Amino acid sequence: MAAIEPAPAPLPAASLSNEHLETLLSTQHDRFRDLAASESAEVRARCAGLLARLAALSEHAMHQVGERGLFAELARELDAVDSGVGLDTLACVVALDSLRGLAEDAPGPTGAHLYEQFMPRVMRVLEHPDGDALTHVAAVSSGVMLVVAAARAASPGVDAPGASGMPHKLLQHVAAALGDPELEEGSASAFLDAVARLGASKEGAMLALSHGLDLADATAGYALGERAPEACRVAALHALAAMLGADRGPDGGEGSRAGADRGSSETARTSVERGSDPEAPPGMLLPDLFEAAAQRAVEAGPSMRGDGQTAAESVENVLLSLLQKPFEDLRVAVYRFVTSLAPRRWGLARVMSSFKLIERLCDPTAESGMRPCQWRHAAVCSVASALSRLPEGDPLLAFASTVLHARDIGPFGVPGSGPAIPAPPVALPR
Repeated sequence: MAAIEPAPAPLPAASLSNEHLETLLSTQHDRFRDLAASESAEVRARCAGLLARLAALSEHAMHQVGERGLFAELARELDAVDSGVGLDTLACVVALDSLRGLAEDAPGPTGAHLYEQFMPRVMRVLEHPDGDALTHVAAVSSGVMLVVAAARAASPGVDAPGASGMPHKLLQHVAAALGDPELEEGSASAFLDAVARLGASKEGAMLALSHGLDLADATAGYALGERAPEACRVAALHALAAMLGADRGPDGGEGSRAGADRGSSETARTSVERGSDPEAPPGMLLPDLFEAAAQRAVEAGPSMRGDGQTAAESVENVLLSLLQKPFEDLRVAVYRFVTSLAPRRWGLARVMSSFKLIERLCDPTAESGMRPCQWRHAAVCSVASALSRLPEGDPLLAFASTVLHARDIGPFGVPGSGPAIPAPPVALPR
């Protein structure tokens, strides 16, 4: 019996040169169009996925796919919802997922183009009467990534926080859905993941915190409220951390916590009492109006999603109770939230108001795995950094010695190991 040869491994992105890509698209252009117009929803879906993967290879690939009009195939798929023949859920969801991938990888000008071309179509899908939960999740995810792509390109009228129009309308839909007590857990988690994507950039965070939206409040309710499902709580804590700057670099854009220990003359001029600490990470902090909105949402979070009969816990007590649960992903989400909370005066005040919470954060024996140990220590270092910027005699310094000692002994309680081990980044769901 002849041996069956294994299928060849897919070529890495770098192995497909610009010349080869151009040849592929030019020689197979008509074939792509035929497949995209197939009567089979499965064939159209596979074609949309292939085009999205080709476009994601490089900026040049994105340009080539767009220049040859192949984005129009995705547009036609989404336009089918207005054809009067009903909503083809499979084809529509795959097209939306491909669009989300394109928007996520799009360079600036292409991102603005995708927003202008596709955002109205996404909104029509979202508002279609035949849309189900799967379609709504796909539409929200792709719509949020289009808004992020457009903001990244500084597209006029798109990145203006609080602006009316499609971004605001999309986020109103998300906020209303999250406020619905009947919302399925899977849909809620997906919506919260989308909020985290939005909040990763400063422009997106300000949009999420805009006046007239209940999005931050709904997110805080899932993160800190009494009756949130565990998976939704984890997603919501990460979303709040993203809004507060856990993923923003020193310029306020998406990225790692690259500016975590750098100062800024601009932020140094801002009043501590207003929440923007001198020398706090420059990319994390938002303008005063949005910092105030974030503070209101976080501090009201514990009172949401309750039974309306018992008094709400304080933020610090909620965080302490969550850290006592046996779910590693939940504890990591709490540590990451504390890391983004501490650089703000009001956030630091919440953390430092509970000695039990400080004891738990500073206990090197509280965690055993590498990941939670490092994130616990990242939270400690963030609190210690914020405390180090306070003037002598500040009331928040009452437990400072405990925090500084925990910082110095590192993630595993070994003196000298602390600052050398950074917390691992948390990859947001795609």
